[in-house]
Amino acid sequence: MPVKLYAESLSQTMGCTVCITDTDQVIAVSGAGKKDLEERFVRKEFLQVLGNREVLTACQGDDRYVKVTEEMNEYEDEVISPIISAGDIIGAVVLLNKDKKKHFGEVEQRVAVSAADFLGRQME
Repeated sequence: MPVKLYAESLSQTMGCTVCITDTDQVIAVSGAGKKDLEERFVRKEFLQVLGNREVLTACQGDDRYVKVTEEMNEYEDEVISPIISAGDIIGAVVLLNKDKKKHFGEVEQRVAVSAADFLGRQME
């Protein structure tokens, strides 16, 4: 299953921008801001977040908020879930929200974790 189709499906279902990365760059993106993210290299700070092997949920202005790429515009909320395959971090599923009236919560966290788990198992 092409990862771009998976990103599109998640984006349509969740109503947000969805980014799927490997440890070098964004490999699939769907939703608002696609041009700012598509095929861009990820930042070192983003890789450090993945190294924690934890799901990160943050709002713009939080100390924990991290831009995925240098070119990325600001989003109101983000959920970053590392993709782990055979014990190694191979990338991440990132949900991004530009809507100031809607904030990410437990549902978005669970979807990101589920998507990352699915993609990790596909790579084993």
